[in-house]
Amino acid sequence: MGPIAARIDTTISEQAQQQATRDSLLLEKREAETQRAAIHGQDDAAIAEANRQVAIAQMSGAIERYVKLRVSTRMLRWAIDRYREEKQDPLLKRAGQIFSTVTLGSYTGLTVDYDGDRPLLKGRRPDGKHVGVEGLSSGTRDQLFLALRIAALEQHLASGGSAHPGHLPDASHSFDFDRSGKGGNGPQRRRS
Repeated sequence: MGPIAARIDTTISEQAQQQATRDSLLLEKREAETQRAAIHGQDDAAIAEANRQVAIAQMSGAIERYVKLRVSTRMLRWAIDRYREEKQDPLLKRAGQIFSTVTLGSYTGLTVDYDGDRPLLKGRRPDGKHVGVEGLSSGTRDQLFLALRIAALEQHLASGGSAHPGHLPDASHSFDFDRSGKGGNGPQRRRS
């Protein structure tokens, strides 16, 4: 992932440089047009027009490079996201399925995003937006941790481990009861 992240940084830097060049060329074009308007002689007008055409040609090249860099940046980001999704840890994938089930589809899975080199766990909404753990309600956060624990326990049991009662604490004390009560089989909070 290091080379790809470095390539993204380079592409973003090149994109910023191309944008600065484009802005500079637009300013030159405006100045050339202003000078042309001020010129009254045939020869001076021809020179000004030639300068304007040169500025337009330079601007076209800068815009083309800018567009290529912008498209390259988006394609690299898409490729990184796709790679992460395809190579996702089986534990995280299973926890995402469980999380989707216990949230009744309010979240469609889990993903890991990166803040530099630091991985951040996020829930994926049906519209594709990602919500960090800090953005979840306490009940949904407990459902997330329960999903992670169940997935870890399933993986532990599948590898020949034994089940211990201490692996799964009761996290339902702060669940989102409106969501978990749907379907008639979730815990119900008494309303007073």
